[in-house]
Amino acid sequence: MATRTITHYITPEDSPLGGTSLEIIATIGKDPSIKKIPISLTICYEKEKPEVDDQGNLISKVQPSTLQYYHYSIPNKLQSRKSDEPVIGIPLLDTNNDWVSGISRKLANATAKKYQVPCYVSWSTTKPSDMTSISMDQMFVLKNCINFINSIYN
Repeated sequence: MATRTITHYITPEDSPLGGTSLEIIATIGKDPSIKKIPISLTICYEKEKPEVDDQGNLISKVQPSTLQYYHYSIPNKLQSRKSDEPVIGIPLLDTNNDWVSGISRKLANATAKKYQVPCYVSWSTTKPSDMTSISMDQMFVLKNCINFINSIYN
């Protein structure tokens, strides 16, 4: 059961509202027919590149990111009359930021429903000011993430 990890960037130039670049790191199984390996997505604002002087010495260090939100969703294999939900999801680490929790929840649920595998979505930030600079459209981010996962599976 081997996995692969792939990185993708969503740039504000592509977004109708602009915003800060997002880095998406996806870890998925190499064989999509195996339904036991979950899809793991990590979304973070693109980290600042470290500056290097003429001698090759680091001028500034890249700041580590802090986990802000973590959501887990699984396909509901036991749908009954009581629960017609195709996906069951729960936040493992919650936040008071509705934008982050909303996009993460939607992404985890959509991915688990479409590929019928468990999905983890984590959202991290590199600095507190990241949360004030959010201006990308949620549907734009969601669509780009789903297209990225589709490109990996196809």
